[in-house]
Amino acid sequence: MSIVPLQRATFMGLSTDKSQLLDDLHRFGSLEIIPLCEDPVNTADGAVPNQSRDALKFLLSSPQRRGQIHDSSGFDAAEVQRRALELQDQLHSLTAQRDDLLQRRAAAKPFGDFQFVPLEQMGDLRLWFYVVPHKQMANLPPASPPLAEARPSQGEGDAVALHPPSGRVARNERGGFGGLADRQNRLPPPASPPLAKARPSQGEGEASSAHDSMLPSQAPPLAWQVVSRDARFAYVVVVSPEEPAEMPVARARIGPRGPRELTSRLEEVELAIEDVQGERTYLTRWCLLFARSLTRLEDAAARADAAHQTYDSEPLFALQAWVPTEHIAELTSYAQQRGFVFEARPPRPDEQPPTLVRNGPRVEAGEDLVNFYMTPGYWTWDPSAVVFVSFAIFFAMILADAGYAALLGLGLLLMWRKLGRPTTGDTLLTSAADIELGKPPQTRTTGQRFRPMLLLIVLVSLAYGMLTGSYFGIAPPADSLLGRLHVLDINNSQLMMGISVLVGAAHVILANLMNARRFADWRDGLASIGWAMAVAGGLMAAAAAAIPSTEMLKIPGGVIAVSGLLLVVGFTARHEKPLGRVLGGLLGLTKISGAFGDILSYLRLFALGLASASLATAFNDMAIGIRSSLPRFGLLLALLVLIFGHALNLLLGVSSGVIHGLRLNVIEFFNWGLKDEGRRFTPFRRKEGF
Repeated sequence: MSIVPLQRATFMGLSTDKSQLLDDLHRFGSLEIIPLCEDPVNTADGAVPNQSRDALKFLLSSPQRRGQIHDSSGFDAAEVQRRALELQDQLHSLTAQRDDLLQRRAAAKPFGDFQFVPLEQMGDLRLWFYVVPHKQMANLPPASPPLAEARPSQGEGDAVALHPPSGRVARNERGGFGGLADRQNRLPPPASPPLAKARPSQGEGEASSAHDSMLPSQAPPLAWQVVSRDARFAYVVVVSPEEPAEMPVARARIGPRGPRELTSRLEEVELAIEDVQGERTYLTRWCLLFARSLTRLEDAAARADAAHQTYDSEPLFALQAWVPTEHIAELTSYAQQRGFVFEARPPRPDEQPPTLVRNGPRVEAGEDLVNFYMTPGYWTWDPSAVVFVSFAIFFAMILADAGYAALLGLGLLLMWRKLGRPTTGDTLLTSAADIELGKPPQTRTTGQRFRPMLLLIVLVSLAYGMLTGSYFGIAPPADSLLGRLHVLDINNSQLMMGISVLVGAAHVILANLMNARRFADWRDGLASIGWAMAVAGGLMAAAAAAIPSTEMLKIPGGVIAVSGLLLVVGFTARHEKPLGRVLGGLLGLTKISGAFGDILSYLRLFALGLASASLATAFNDMAIGIRSSLPRFGLLLALLVLIFGHALNLLLGVSSGVIHGLRLNVIEFFNWGLKDEGRRFTPFRRKEGF
């Protein structure tokens, strides 16, 4: 029930023997390879990419499935995986294209039906499309008069720029769009057209000077036109070699195709998607055989990946791995027999080995709860047993009813054998979400691992419910056996709040003591011991102030608390220089408010327990009132209220117990007792036949 000590092992040998070593270590299955190459294929946490599982998930999520084939004579798992992954990439690409085409077609539709011609045919002019709100039309720059004069007698929504005789406009090869119609002589020249019409007989230079004197601060007019309108927007097309900067809105992104081309390409993409989905449906007939081949495919992928994680320098190679200390002697003997150079050493303090946690069958569920939130660092400690017990206690205090606990016990009894039943491999075919993503194979199922915890929760909840004297919100008679066990009045706020604070303080003290134990040098753990003393002393002083009979604890509690805070000041930054050590210690005292808040956070145990008991009592009173006020149908309605009310209260109690029971462990407790997070030990092992 602890973190397994590891050593860093190194193998060296001839490159010709590398394949044999990897095969043997793969079968050995008790080490994690350390990548020695600069760009390892595997991910940062040591897990091989699960391409086979991704392929199976893709096939299982198909909208349609074929009947399963059981004869494996014509089945090639590697080919099915390769083709499924190819189809997945194709489907992703085609779907993205379809979405883009739909968006561009919707953007181009209000501008009418048009096509593009090569840019060089349009005198290097481009079209720029804008969707302008009506209220911003006044902010548009002045339009070029010749463009307006060139407008024929069509309606306002028809634009000569977009509807020339050929129906084509120029394409913008740089992301914009080309000029107007195929008749270039109808386009406005780059110079200001009004001046060209008003130009007298003088030379071109004189006209330019006249223009500069007439409009010294105005930009040249743009050639633009409104091609259509709706209730909110005007759809404007601008003719310009470059994207105009003076437009009040950003341009619409239509792309290099006109509406007809977009529609045609969209049909092609949708047909291609149908073809991909059809082949995907065809491949689903192999799902059963493919699921049974997952471990073999993953073993092959892991073995191939391991070959890229060694250091190779012909004719030699080197391999390093984290190995449990208990296997070092076995690997030493193997290396001597096979002619490999082998050495092993303990990890250095600056190294971060993976964490291999090993617990007994009874507390394995505690390990799962810990890993649900974080993996303890290698240099920390294993809190699985503490979380296993404390979670059951917190759940019981929140449920706070022996009747509800009895119902949970009855449900556990009915499900006991089913929870202990091993699962079959064919359950992978239920849905894609049921596939385990590359975790090491477990010797016990999840149900088998959690049965002891569920049993402990039921027993502790039953015991605590008897102590509070609540059975579906009904208190037993005082002279009965159950009445004699009723020693805690849940309606006594002062008592129950004191118990909650006591539980919280004990939890925080235990966290600090366990954190102090992990240090090789006992002086490094004195700061945590100081916090434990400060919390314990503060609790004693608070008890002396609240309970007159414990007044004698006031002075000892104060002394213990002050002594603990002195340890915090002196040993929080023990390895710093004297000034830094003092400053670090004083900075550590800022956690006093955090400790106070964390302990008060355990008051939720009392609050939620009181809420559960109050709801149970309220539903009972409601049922009694209905029964007495309705003589005929009152009994039936009262039973419905009782069943619905207590079922709802039980559901709320269970959910609150799980959520807040976990929260107090992984937030408050880990905040004081588990400072460093690590990563799980991922062994290089064969899954097939493990």
